[in-house]
Amino acid sequence: MLDLTENPKLVSLDNFKSGRLHTLITSAFSHIDIEHIVSNMIRLYFFGYNIGRIFGPEYLLRLFLAGAMGGSVFYLVHHAFLAKPLMLIVLDKQDIYALLKQIAASI
Repeated sequence: MLDLTENPKLVSLDNFKSGRLHTLITSAFSHIDIEHIVSNMIRLYFFGYNIGRIFGPEYLLRLFLAGAMGGSVFYLVHHAFLAKPLMLIVLDKQDIYALLKQIAASI
């Protein structure tokens, strides 16, 4: 796994405590490799096209940003209260689902 502990664009307790609140959003745009970004772009195209067509592009943007911030907040809460933070992660849809599943299992 890639260790990104010093990256100021990714969400972490240290970045959050030092006032880098922008990491709540920028972590959603960080990718580990080309396969990661391509798979996210394909998912966003097919999922986003339908959501944008049905509810409008503004709704899609709000949904994306809310998902990015929500995933970051869940990550911070998990590492602040439930686990020892070992390394940073790049959040995408699978990470958020896995994180929510792990939090639910530990409650």
